[in-house]
Amino acid sequence: MNEEGKIAELPVEDLLCLAKRYHNTKRSYLLVNRRQAKHLPSKPEETLLMMRALGEKIRASYPETHLVVAFAETATALGLMATEGIGGHCLCLTTTREAVAGVTEWIEFREEHSHATEQRLDGNAFQKALAETKTVVFLDDELSTGKTIRNMVQELSARFPELAGKTRIAASIFYRLDAENEASMTALGIAPVYLVRLPQRDYEGEAAHFTVAPATSAVPVEAKEEEMRLTAAISLDPRTGVVGASYIQRWRTFAWKALLSILKRVVPPDHVLVLGTEECMLPALLIARAWDAAGYDVRCHATTRSPIGISTEPEYPIREGWQLPSFYDASRTTYLYNLAHYDLVVVVTDAPAPTKAAEDALRGALAAHTCGPIVWIRTGKTEVLA
Repeated sequence: MNEEGKIAELPVEDLLCLAKRYHNTKRSYLLVNRRQAKHLPSKPEETLLMMRALGEKIRASYPETHLVVAFAETATALGLMATEGIGGHCLCLTTTREAVAGVTEWIEFREEHSHATEQRLDGNAFQKALAETKTVVFLDDELSTGKTIRNMVQELSARFPELAGKTRIAASIFYRLDAENEASMTALGIAPVYLVRLPQRDYEGEAAHFTVAPATSAVPVEAKEEEMRLTAAISLDPRTGVVGASYIQRWRTFAWKALLSILKRVVPPDHVLVLGTEECMLPALLIARAWDAAGYDVRCHATTRSPIGISTEPEYPIREGWQLPSFYDASRTTYLYNLAHYDLVVVVTDAPAPTKAAEDALRGALAAHTCGPIVWIRTGKTEVLA
């Protein structure tokens, strides 16, 4: 059985858990994917196999796909790994909530139920990629109503009439559109591809009984001694479009070089955490996978803009959380959930200038769990491995 079949046969409870958003009046609940390496720490091999499986399913029905548009922030890694499952020179273009140097035409749309509703797409990159594909895949981690994709397709169709001649796909790990929303997708000529179809349930009602508290503000801690800082000279940016295979291979190569460099400086750890920042998820996963392949016990997840309620009630998944300034903008709050003790923490970011406030706050959250040394990895012009 292929990976797609294995995932489809897993009990839903093995993949999903229900949490409660903190003070979100648009949608009170959040479906948390245990294997996504976002809100919960995950095993990198399981995460990457799941993501690649979605790409393989897309390829099975739409082998001429050469463009995946993935939604920030939770589907950035998913979209990139899906291109590996699709194969060839499939391009991935992610939406973003960040400022990106050099982009002259942004297409803006809204993800209405989200904590941060505004998203943007590089219009020039999309138009160029559109000319080179017969199929456009709009990809998110979960499709509940399809409204975000419908909003995007309608906005793009108004600007790029040539989109009408393309096959349009809505792809996701989890799919739970009802008949009315399916009809709306069909009316726009959008067909679904997914790994797991979820039953119609009253998630709002199920989450209502949880009593939750906000995440704790991390107490900043400055570095007491020099910390290891590495730089990956990888200028490829999915926000302006990348060939998935090239992007993935460059990060895989760097991951092994970084691992060997780190092991020259630290005691071999028993437990490793590799942590991404917001939209920067896949580089962390690929670095974590290298540690995994080398025989280390490793977990991976990422900071997020999603404020999720904290509870120690039985079966509730988000047991602990920290509020941190963003690595990209110190005035913005991000969150980190379910930390534990790790002997080594590797933080991976593509923030142009990671904020000191974010580093100090994260250092404080890790200190609360008596974690071991931190290695900071960022992207830059010149590779630094020592």
